[in-house]
Amino acid sequence: MSKNPEEKDTNLSATSETDFEESTIFSAPVEHKDTKKGSKMLRNGLLTTLLLLFVVGLAAIIWIFVPEMEGEVTSSAPQIDTTPLWSIKNTNLDAVTIIKGDEKIEFLSVEIESATSSASAEYEWQIKGADHTLISEEKIQTVISMVSYLEYLRIMDNKDADYGFSTPNYKIEIKSKDGNDDKTLLVGTKTADGSGVYLTVEGQDTVYLAEPDFISYLKTDPLYFADTTGLPAFSKESDYTGEYFTEGVLTNFDKIEIEGTSLSEKLTFKKNTGILDFGSYLITSPANRYANTESVSGLYNAFTSGIAGTGVYSFENTAAQQKLYGLNNPDFVATIYAGNETRTFKVKKQNDDNYALIGDGLRVILKVSPESLPFATYSVNDFYSNFMFIESLTEAKTITITEGDKSHKFTIITEKVENAEGKMENQIKAIKANGKEIDATNFQNYYEKLLWISAVEFSFIDTSNMEADLTIHITHNDGTKDTVIKYYQKSDMRYQMEVNGEKMGVISSSSFKNIFKYADNVANGKPYNS
Repeated sequence: MSKNPEEKDTNLSATSETDFEESTIFSAPVEHKDTKKGSKMLRNGLLTTLLLLFVVGLAAIIWIFVPEMEGEVTSSAPQIDTTPLWSIKNTNLDAVTIIKGDEKIEFLSVEIESATSSASAEYEWQIKGADHTLISEEKIQTVISMVSYLEYLRIMDNKDADYGFSTPNYKIEIKSKDGNDDKTLLVGTKTADGSGVYLTVEGQDTVYLAEPDFISYLKTDPLYFADTTGLPAFSKESDYTGEYFTEGVLTNFDKIEIEGTSLSEKLTFKKNTGILDFGSYLITSPANRYANTESVSGLYNAFTSGIAGTGVYSFENTAAQQKLYGLNNPDFVATIYAGNETRTFKVKKQNDDNYALIGDGLRVILKVSPESLPFATYSVNDFYSNFMFIESLTEAKTITITEGDKSHKFTIITEKVENAEGKMENQIKAIKANGKEIDATNFQNYYEKLLWISAVEFSFIDTSNMEADLTIHITHNDGTKDTVIKYYQKSDMRYQMEVNGEKMGVISSSSFKNIFKYADNVANGKPYNS
């Protein structure tokens, strides 16, 4: 029998018990054979006294010669002194142009209609030639703030050195409203160790050494400044309350459909509103079964909360651009239906390992990280719940369980009653086994265990030419099509379960063996698990 991993092995190692009795530096020796023990103790005492006198003297010297520190030292990091190169009021800036080689981007301070009755004009920063509604003004403002207040570390003494200004890495042209702050900044090379960068103002001789961090903000691609709010949530007006939306938030839906390259078939989900609460969602196509709640919740949340982007691939969400990014042949497509409303989004993996995403309500081709779309690579099995049996006992009329030449037929007698919501529903009145009334609670407990039998895997064999080892045949009160559940032996330890011919999963042999055994107990008036 294998040992419980949490049990501790009490056997001693190869080291003998006498080995653990030897003296260490932390314990008194068991026995010392040194005949000069007294002289050693005296010598050790003298050494200790001398060492103590030395430490006291050193402390006194430090106290005398080290000046008393005022205040508390909070950090040992050296402080770098910087000097403002200039400080320009944002309100006086009119335009900032960043040039890098042949690339160029121009930021403009544009007067907008005032939202208040203030007499002073209001401005916002926009990118020339770009749709300002697709741009993040906050990202632009970061650049403008950096340009309007620029600092340097020191002025370089060697005026004749090559600082890279003949072909500058960046040129920043600044235009002011009154013309007094117009200037052009040239950004040269970095220092050899990369700790600084050389700057100069065009038309001047002074060379400044500045910290290189601000270079990371010098972008010439308008896409960098795109608003990456992302795919908007599927919502209604904030004051709308109805069957699908509560205060503007989607709280219910009719169905979600998904298909993709990782899925062997199209799947359809709905919320589980039945009395059997094994999961929040059901798969209704291609077969009725419970869905994996965690997997579907992530997908549902993408519609209710939106999908955040990390960037934008294109401002133009046109057919040509969609084709360019492969969205005419997407990896994953999801559509949600709520009343007369639908929302769809599509994604395609790109060479940078991110996804290009388009969707209803999104005007750009969005860049999304894989972490935001884990369900895009799920297989069908990832959306399956391990629970495979969803028949409600109150909806059943008869349940016949057959194994070989043995069989039991259970009849469920129900009556219509009004529930707390005022709706009529079936309630179990009595249960019979082979025509004889039995303990209904005992059978209900058995049936619950039957429902809770879960799949251990989802690999299947062809059973078209096989005889079932066990069959459960269910007829329904409403006259709908019978449900036929069959179990086939897949291996010594596994049995495959099929519902109306659909392969649902594989269960353990121990679970299989209890199906008829427990049914036999219930039919004969014994506790189901006796």
